[in-house]
Amino acid sequence: METSTLDRHRADHDRVRAILTGLEAYLLAAAPPVDAGFSRLRWSLARELSVHLAFERTAYPKITSQPRGPALYNGLDRTLDADLGEHMTKWTLARIHAEWIAYRVSARLLSRRLRQRMAYEESVLFPMMAPAA
Repeated sequence: METSTLDRHRADHDRVRAILTGLEAYLLAAAPPVDAGFSRLRWSLARELSVHLAFERTAYPKITSQPRGPALYNGLDRTLDADLGEHMTKWTLARIHAEWIAYRVSARLLSRRLRQRMAYEESVLFPMMAPAA
């Protein structure tokens, strides 16, 4: 796979991590946020992941042609895309404000899964995508 593809994956992960860090700071509060920054971060995460996961759907299947590729690719948390969509649909701003504690639990779990998936990709799949030396 081209170095530019791998570089794009890394840059995407850096952006997702930055957004998650911002959202996680809001999740520390005892009360739901009232400023627009929280909504912007949620929207940015949804947009960034939507584009990135679509990109992955075209890039990662190429890994399956490698000897250990299918087994390693199957190690991905591939329900994350659907679960993210469900999370964003379920947790409207009004519901977040009404059920802040439950939202915080849900958002933290999703954040943890995103971080675990990125760590898996970077340690297991990215090396398979690197150009041969």
